[in-house]
Amino acid sequence: MDLRSLQKPLKEKYRSDPNASQITIRAQGGQTDVPVACSVDIGRAIYHAEAHKGVGGGGTGACSGDLLLGALAACAQITCQMVAAAMGIPTECIEVTVEGDLDLRGTLGISKDVPVGFESVHLHFNVAAPK
Repeated sequence: MDLRSLQKPLKEKYRSDPNASQITIRAQGGQTDVPVACSVDIGRAIYHAEAHKGVGGGGTGACSGDLLLGALAACAQITCQMVAAAMGIPTECIEVTVEGDLDLRGTLGISKDVPVGFESVHLHFNVAAPK
């Protein structure tokens, strides 16, 4: 795929009309018949999410933390691939792993000293290119 050719008309449009480059991305959660699950509508697809097993979810579906880390991994992965392609850098492998650390006591309200949500998020990049 020739990324430069693909992006050329977009870059020209955004240079001549900077307002055209401004977008809003939207996701909407929807209630389901159980309190430990929901739907997430992004306009092009609807995802099912459920609470993590550690806070009472069934453990069979993606939790909100999985979806958040997955979105970050997808963003970093696609960005790396696009930058390499745009710069003409051949690659053998690009893999992005995202990990998030949290203490479920915060989510469950067990301890006021423990925050709700991720305490830290780490991205790991594995890039291999021919010599």
